[in-house]
Amino acid sequence: NAKDPSFISDKNMADSIYRFAQRKLMRGKKDSALLLARIGMSYAEKAGIDTLRIKFLLVEANALNLGGDKKEGLLILKKVAPLLSENTPYPILEKYYNLVGNCYRNNLLYDSALYYFQELEKLNTINNPYRNWLAYYQIGLTFSQANLLDEAEKYFWKSYAISKPKGIRADHGVVLNEFASLLSKKNMPEKFSAILKEYYDLIHSGKKDFSNDPIHGMLFIDWGEYTLERK
Repeated sequence: NAKDPSFISDKNMADSIYRFAQRKLMRGKKDSALLLARIGMSYAEKAGIDTLRIKFLLVEANALNLGGDKKEGLLILKKVAPLLSENTPYPILEKYYNLVGNCYRNNLLYDSALYYFQELEKLNTINNPYRNWLAYYQIGLTFSQANLLDEAEKYFWKSYAISKPKGIRADHGVVLNEFASLLSKKNMPEKFSAILKEYYDLIHSGKKDFSNDPIHGMLFIDWGEYTLERK
């Protein structure tokens, strides 16, 4: 009963714990996020709200995946599917498709990863086309890891074409960094140098170095002393 004080209390407690768990996750504190997700789930269960259950399962799976427990993360995500409905909010669905794709890729199951990233693309096309920079980035990265480099380059260009005009440094920086890695892998020194220069210009264009953010840092290659002259 929504008027029952205990229901309100459980929901409010779950909401608070979720926000705290998300902060821990964004700071790279995976163990703390995992513990909070499991505590928060007990309140979500008492509140009886599927959206809250999904949120805590996503935090738990994300923390496990980032911590290297790839198979366990995938098992947790399989608990999410039965809770999804037409009423599930778009931001939660986006996180779900992105995270499932990541977990399949980390388990070297590339076809399954591509399926979920393509579902992410469809979802974003309807709700927020800009977010397809992420879908195309993930598809490109999956092809790259599967050593299908021409397909990977095609999708990185698609991601680049979306992230560059918008100018959100953290988003475009992720694309540039991984794109440079691909072009290096393909032994394309001129394109590689151009993208790497754009990346360096971008990270020095503002006061905050977003590449040092814990979560973005997990996505970044450290080019170190790699110079533009080096081929």
